[in-house]
This record gives sequence, C-alpha cells and structure tokens, in this order.
Amino acid sequence: MNKTGKTLIIIAGTLIGALVGVKVALNLVKEMEENEGRFPLSGSASLKAGLNAFNVMQQLTGKKG
Repeated sequence: MNKTGKTLIIIAGTLIGALVGVKVALNLVKEMEENEGRFPLSGSASLKAGLNAFNVMQQLTGKKG
C-alpha cells in the first residue's frame, strides 16, 4: 500500500473515532444530568463495555486475540 493510502486510512480512522467518542461523551453527560450527577454505568458494566469495544476493534482489523 502506498503512503497516501495509509495516510488516508489513518485520517479517516481518527476522524471516525473522534466522532464516536464525542457522541458517547455527550450521551454520558446527558444521562448524568438526568440521574442527578450519578454515572450511568457501574464499574463492571464499564469494564464489559470496554472489553466489547476492544473485541469489535479486533474483529474489524482481522486480528486474533
């Protein structure tokens, strides 16, 4: 793959990741405002969500855990 193709993939991935991150943060802030400042996820639910996100990333890149 040429350098331009790699650069475009990195830029696209960065932009998509940033947009998803902003949307998640906005949703968490909204939930916290509705729940009187309490974080909407427990520690174990947060850990599960993080592991699921990691697994999705591995599947998208074709890497085996």
